Amino acid sequence: MKATSLKTAALLAGSIALLAGNATAQATSGVVGYETNDIDPGFNYLGLRLHEVEAFIGTFDSSTASSLDNSGADFSSIVGASTYFVRLTDGTLDGTLIEVPGTSFTATGIAGLSGITSDYEAGYEVRLAATINSIFGATNEAGLLEGDQNSADIVWLNNGSGGFNRFYYATPNPPFVAGGWTEIGGAGDGARTIPFTDGMIVQRRGGTSIPLVVVGDLLAGSATAPVLTGFNYLSSLYPVAATLGSSGLQGQLVVGDQNSADVVWLGDGAGGFQRFYDATPNPPFVAGGWTEIGGAGNESTALTSGMILQRRGASANITQAPPAFYITDSL
Repeated sequence: MKATSLKTAALLAGSIALLAGNATAQATSGVVGYETNDIDPGFNYLGLRLHEVEAFIGTFDSSTASSLDNSGADFSSIVGASTYFVRLTDGTLDGTLIEVPGTSFTATGIAGLSGITSDYEAGYEVRLAATINSIFGATNEAGLLEGDQNSADIVWLNNGSGGFNRFYYATPNPPFVAGGWTEIGGAGDGARTIPFTDGMIVQRRGGTSIPLVVVGDLLAGSATAPVLTGFNYLSSLYPVAATLGSSGLQGQLVVGDQNSADVVWLGDGAGGFQRFYDATPNPPFVAGGWTEIGGAGNESTALTSGMILQRRGASANITQAPPAFYITDSL
């Protein structure tokens, strides 16, 4: 299967480098840039590493089992037909994501939630959710191959249960086929949301490579994703300087040897994968830490846009962290 090659724009890299040299500065706005991923013939593993800018920031100061409230907030500009992601930015649940339909926002909070505890009374940011339309274009501006489910390029999105929902851009054929984004075997369309932490697969049936340009704001704090036993497709979240060592994954994954530990699969740019695990130390033979199966890679290995986490342990919430020089949270 073809892995995706990554090209990160100099504009974004330069912005991050500036932050690295001025890490004590307070940010008054996010770092906005763009990232280009090549979509090659075959299967491409991608993650969204730039996002909609923060629509709101604040602190939840009260809660019930099904609601959160920020007494000083004004959510009157929330669009009811849209979906948003709320990310907690501090506290014991730092990095937790909550997907919230616009209709669930009240004047100063969010209703219709479940499982809320006082731990959710923490700092937060609200961002508009990415969708198929916003990433690939409502009329397929990305230029994926159009057709039917047997001929078009396919976008594979996690369904939250270890499988995928598959979407393609249907060629209009009135009056039988309206055309546009269509879900194979379902009723979904271009409004389908893509969480920050999710990776996706783009199955390119076209015979040439095409660029996918994503424009957005840098996520400068941590983010948490649920992972299941088996194969999980994740975004690596951070577009510049993110490595195995900076990811924060070590200490959260099953440690062992190549046959027992959790394994991180990274595309090698040539149709295969590099596979890494957190090795149990066994001096003097095994130093421990990040080890490549059949190779010499280590914690300095750069994370690709999308990655696969082969989880051999039980289902868990796994938190990724940004490189140390990123500003913890934009203000």
